[in-house]
Amino acid sequence: MKHCASAVDWRKEKLKACQIANTNGSVEMKRVYIASNLPDAHLVCQRLEVAGIPARVFNEFSNGAVGDLPFTHTWPEVWVKHDSHAERAHQLVQEIEAQPIDDSEKMCPSCKQMNPAGFEICWNCSSNL
Repeated sequence: MKHCASAVDWRKEKLKACQIANTNGSVEMKRVYIASNLPDAHLVCQRLEVAGIPARVFNEFSNGAVGDLPFTHTWPEVWVKHDSHAERAHQLVQEIEAQPIDDSEKMCPSCKQMNPAGFEICWNCSSNL
């Protein structure tokens, strides 16, 4: 397999697809997202997989190479396993990035305790929020 060049300008390359071609020239994978941290990359990857798009995170362990490599070359990347899924994956990534951040607290209907916005189950009584 031969790899494409890494992104130099992250902002420009963020939504541009990069490809990995096999020896007969057919495209197998496309990069659809470059994350600034590993948790974001895994969240995007999981959202794609829930939508039925097989995906994989690359550069998971490359953070240790910062200093020897430019830091933008070590950022985690999400790749779809089939290039035919790339367009739908880009749409899902744009939807994920467009979602507003909800930092309001929720009150548990059972025990009336306040819970952070990201909780789906009450920390106090384990009831569904």
